[in-house]
Amino acid sequence: MKKLISYFLSTLLLTFSLYGQITFQKAFTNSNFSRSNHYDEEAFGATQTSDGNYLLTGLTYDETGNADVIITKHDSIGNIIWEKIYGSPAYDKGYAIAEIKDGGIVVAARTDKLDDDGDWWILRMDSNGDTLWTLHYGFTGKDIPYKIIPLDNGNFVVAGQMWGKYVCTLRGDDGFIVQLTPDGHEVWHHIVANSAKDPLKGITQTSDGGFVVCGNVWDEDNEIYDTYAYKIDANGEMKWTHRYRYNNSSEEYNNQRANAITELPNGELIMVGKKFVSIQRDDWNVMIKRLDSGGNVLRDTYDYQVDDAEARDVVVADDGNLIVVGESSNNIFVRKYDTSGVRLSQKILTDDASEPSNGMSIVKTSDGGLLIGGTVTLDKRFPSGFYYTYKKRLLCKTDENGNFQKLFYSRQEFNFGEVEYGQSKIDTLVIRNTWLHEIHLSSSLQYYSPPVFTLLEGEIEDDTLTINNNDSLRLIIKYEPTEINGNVLDSTFTFLSWGMLRYNMNFHREIPVYGKGKKPVSVENETQPSKFELSQNYPNPFNPSTTIKYSIPAVGDANFASPTNVRLTVYDALGREVATLVNQKQAPGNYSVQFNANNLPSGIYFYTLRAGDFTATKKMILMK
Repeated sequence: MKKLISYFLSTLLLTFSLYGQITFQKAFTNSNFSRSNHYDEEAFGATQTSDGNYLLTGLTYDETGNADVIITKHDSIGNIIWEKIYGSPAYDKGYAIAEIKDGGIVVAARTDKLDDDGDWWILRMDSNGDTLWTLHYGFTGKDIPYKIIPLDNGNFVVAGQMWGKYVCTLRGDDGFIVQLTPDGHEVWHHIVANSAKDPLKGITQTSDGGFVVCGNVWDEDNEIYDTYAYKIDANGEMKWTHRYRYNNSSEEYNNQRANAITELPNGELIMVGKKFVSIQRDDWNVMIKRLDSGGNVLRDTYDYQVDDAEARDVVVADDGNLIVVGESSNNIFVRKYDTSGVRLSQKILTDDASEPSNGMSIVKTSDGGLLIGGTVTLDKRFPSGFYYTYKKRLLCKTDENGNFQKLFYSRQEFNFGEVEYGQSKIDTLVIRNTWLHEIHLSSSLQYYSPPVFTLLEGEIEDDTLTINNNDSLRLIIKYEPTEINGNVLDSTFTFLSWGMLRYNMNFHREIPVYGKGKKPVSVENETQPSKFELSQNYPNPFNPSTTIKYSIPAVGDANFASPTNVRLTVYDALGREVATLVNQKQAPGNYSVQFNANNLPSGIYFYTLRAGDFTATKKMILMK
């Protein structure tokens, strides 16, 4: 495989802008050590930074199998810029990540260092991922911070569940919200306590500066969860609270979960999660609740399907519809719904595996696309048929509809344009792996192609685009036209084969290749003419070719004369351009160029010379 230097990377980024949004799907493992034992890794929170790059946080393992928080920064095509690992001798895990107003980074994590059930661990870093300070919240019980919201004043809000720090007020797994300054000072905190268990899972900032959170309320008598929404103002004071439950005679069907909430442009709210729908199959399906600005239910729907499905996060698309990320049938989905909960489309991001993949967070990106963080399960296959299953941290960038490219092509075709006979031109196409799997490729030119095209690089049977590195396959083609009756358009195509398995190249693509050969403009002699001149073509009338001569004098000091922009064009009797014979800068001299009209009908034609401020036109006759 060939390592691309910075030139090819910059060309790659430029071409992305030509062909649409940058999209990719990347899976990552901790790169700081080599290990013989395998450990599954997870990711949860992802966000875009002000410089157009991306952040991802989750869980990794050290060489002893101890879980640590991992934070990675990625460039616009998903490659890791830097990687930071924060851990203790206990279990540690990153849940949410955000960039705050000063350009620094905040991570909401869980650590078991002080309590086996977990405490909040707030990590404050600079833009390079270096620690500025850390903060713990919690005492006993399971304490997990799920979400972070950066504020316009430079502060940030963290929300999740808490048990034990404020023992006089908390009554179990209650919701906990805190606003912190960039240096870690608490502005206010608020406790959401509806019953013995009120874990808080989602939060959104509303247009009035306040916050609405959502979560689950434990029904001790029936051993099921209801859901709730809870509003506080910008100062952390409660405004309203609502508890939601279904009224089905069978209590199992009343069971539901809420994971995320967002505000619509009109001030209404959308809460998503899952609802129990089938005792026989133990199935859950996507739940969507539409609420007014006071938390009252306007519409309550669920997206029924045969297999388990759960919505993890939601954003409002530019067209006003909802984009939901979650998982179903072991795969991550991106679904578009209207605001009444009717599904409009679905895209599957991952392949079927023996264990589930999870889409955990979604944000809109500055180019109108979507950024998704989560965990992907992959089956590592070998030619022998053996495979093993493992989990990786997932970062996925899609367009606004959830589409992404598996392979990126830096161009859609080779088009060499006009090349003079006796000369040659070389061009390069870069193919990059933007998918989760190792890709094996081979390529060749069409076997009956004209001899004017040569594949210099790329015809390598075991070329591999591996996962998460800078390796790309380059197809380098040389074009050396031969004279075939004047100006002739030569064409062929490269035949590219690729597949996930080394011995099963089951995908193919044809990439067109074009070039146009033309006769060079000859210099008649080295004597510099004293004036611009366009001569009458000879022979005239002609069939099918004729010669046109012209003269370019030195402009200004003959010893320091600059080349002149010269254009020699042929038009038909209606003034339509039929050929461009010369279009380039030329030094002073007498020139001769041949015009072949083999593909034109008989008639009167005109040819015009434009050189600097000089313009001249003459008539010629084609008689066949």
